[in-house]
This record gives sequence, structure tokens and C-alpha cells, in this order.
Amino acid sequence: MNKLFKILIVTLILMPSVLFFSACGKDSNTVIKSNISGITFSNAVYDYDGSEKELFIAGTLLDGVSVEYTNNFGTNAGIYNATAILSGDGYNSLTLNATLTINRLN
Repeated sequence: MNKLFKILIVTLILMPSVLFFSACGKDSNTVIKSNISGITFSNAVYDYDGSEKELFIAGTLLDGVSVEYTNNFGTNAGIYNATAILSGDGYNSLTLNATLTINRLN
């Protein structure tokens, strides 16, 4: 066989393998995460009575998902902008916002 023919045969045999392993390498490094759903974080309004008021998420957390709150409670009259961040291995983080309002006494 001539040299050019041998090169063509080797190329045709090896090229699909190279393409396959290149594609596998890209896919094997990609981590697909699930979205967190079925959770709500709602606004609430209370009249001042001297006791602490607090906002919490509603719904059932999936196994491995945790919640971290920021500014979700208050005692004094005012408006509190609260945040709940849900996260866990294998999940996309979800940030929810709500407002806690404590009305002043008249």
C-alpha cells in the first residue's frame, strides 16, 4: 500500500474515537443541578404588641436542602426586608425575598 493510503485508513479508524472521547470529556465534567421548587416566603403584616414577629418559608424542604435567613424577624414597629436562601448539594441555590411589617400603635 502506498503511504497516503495508509494515512487515510489510520485517520478514518482513529477519527471517530478521538471525537467520541473529546465529547465524553466535556460531558463528564458537566454537573446538572436540580431547581428547588414548592417553597414560598410570603410577606406578613402585624400590629405592634411588644413580641417578636418572624417570617419563615412554607413548604417541605427536599433532603439535603437547607435554608439561611437574613433579617426575617423584628420586635419594633417598622419594615424588615427579609431574605431566605435555600441551597444544597446537587441543587441550584434559590433566593426568596419577603417583607415583614410591624405597624405602630396609634
